[in-house]
Amino acid sequence: MFPTFIVICTILCLKSTHCSNETVKIDYDEDLVETLKVVNVIIRWIDGILAVTGCFFGNLFTYLTASYMQAHGQVNVASAIFLRWLAVADFLSGFWDGLVRAWLSLFDIKIEQMNVWFCKFGVFHNSASTRAAAYVLSAFTIDRCFALMAPIRYRNMTKVVTYARCMCIGAYVLAYLFASPKVYIMDINAKGKCVQSAEAHQTFSEYHKLFISYFALMFLPSAVIFFCNVVIIFSLRKTSSAKKSDGKNKQSNSVTRLLLSASFFFLICNICVTLCSQFTYKTTENELEVQIKNLFSGVSNFFSVSNNAANFFLYIILGPSFRKAFLQMCGLAGK
Repeated sequence: MFPTFIVICTILCLKSTHCSNETVKIDYDEDLVETLKVVNVIIRWIDGILAVTGCFFGNLFTYLTASYMQAHGQVNVASAIFLRWLAVADFLSGFWDGLVRAWLSLFDIKIEQMNVWFCKFGVFHNSASTRAAAYVLSAFTIDRCFALMAPIRYRNMTKVVTYARCMCIGAYVLAYLFASPKVYIMDINAKGKCVQSAEAHQTFSEYHKLFISYFALMFLPSAVIFFCNVVIIFSLRKTSSAKKSDGKNKQSNSVTRLLLSASFFFLICNICVTLCSQFTYKTTENELEVQIKNLFSGVSNFFSVSNNAANFFLYIILGPSFRKAFLQMCGLAGK
């Protein structure tokens, strides 16, 4: 309901504008601007709440539950490693977006605008941690796809732990490598805002934006996740129809269903983030346009934080084995 409410508000705002590509003339009611300001504040409060409940506590509980399941043989070691590394990446990304960027700005604390190094670090950290979460999820998807397509070979792998750790470390290294140009291109402008510097924009940022950011961050991980999930779904249906219900298969299928829920939520959120982000690049001084731009930016940030905050709740709702392990870890259920 909340995203629907935002979309309706946006449509009403856009209908109240009369724009052309060359000149912009906008007639608006001051009450509409004030309403948008209130909506933007509400979105930032929600982002902060999601950052604390989902990104911090949710990912902390995911990390601890995955470790508990591994220690008690309720999940294979590789899956536990992927769950933990994904929880760390989601925490780093969502906590920064939701708490540092959204919530602290409500109190006029804008860390990325304090000085040039905070600007560079903030944008670099956010970009790197977002990529890390996407890459670890892609690696986890590939792992589950291989486990379902070649279960005997997968179980007989002698270095599965090393293989899982290498994939996770590789995902983080690639993420921080692709995000490193942000340190070069970000700067504080004359108005005190953290933006791409004009010189870097001319020499590097267009290439980076078109080829590295969109391909490496959005298209490639999403394509891998979508393709592998299709294979996983068909493999699960084939396994179910063949009635292969031994303990190892049940354990593997349970983890795979957790992955599917996280993967599809990732795809939905990133589609929404991509669409909303297209309306945040325009520079304008008009108050209504500024608030509309802030609205799209806020909705984009909301979906980004939701993506990092939701996994624990998806696991609890859709994963009986994960839910049971969590309750056992908390002493609320028997063995």
